[in-house]
Amino acid sequence: MKRLVLFILALALMSSTCFASMTAEYLTSMSIGGITLDSSEEYVRSIYGDPDRIEYDRNLNGTNRQGSTVYTYIYGNSFKILFCGNNHIPMSAGEIISTANNGIKTEAGLSVGDNESRIAELYGTDNRYIYHEKDGVIRYSYTIGKGFGRAFTAYVRHGKIIKIELSSSWNV
Repeated sequence: MKRLVLFILALALMSSTCFASMTAEYLTSMSIGGITLDSSEEYVRSIYGDPDRIEYDRNLNGTNRQGSTVYTYIYGNSFKILFCGNNHIPMSAGEIISTANNGIKTEAGLSVGDNESRIAELYGTDNRYIYHEKDGVIRYSYTIGKGFGRAFTAYVRHGKIIKIELSSSWNV
């Protein structure tokens, strides 16, 4: 009986660590605030309504000669969704950013304001890159793919998450 209890306990511990792994499939379907990369404007508006404001990319002035368009929906002062597209690709989310403890979370439950340790607890250390910025911010990035890859990044200062971001590789 004692061995059975130890076996079940060991199995439970192993299964919790197995969950904490950022696989390519998981990153591809990951969301922040219920929004995934490639979500349409209509889908975003169905969840959050009209944005408080829309900012257009200053470099493109809305649309460039190739027909590419980039603009950002801004909700409050801490949740942004950048949309991009062109004459051949419909407008879709290319970057999702939360910069405050505003109730916006990843589907695994990570949000701005959480302790730094939650990143490894929820996403593990596989495929993780750590960058130390000049301003004391530590960037934890999980990436997949080349060319049009994807990245999830959590920014940390003084042990607390200050920003979470999901982006396509053109923004990585």
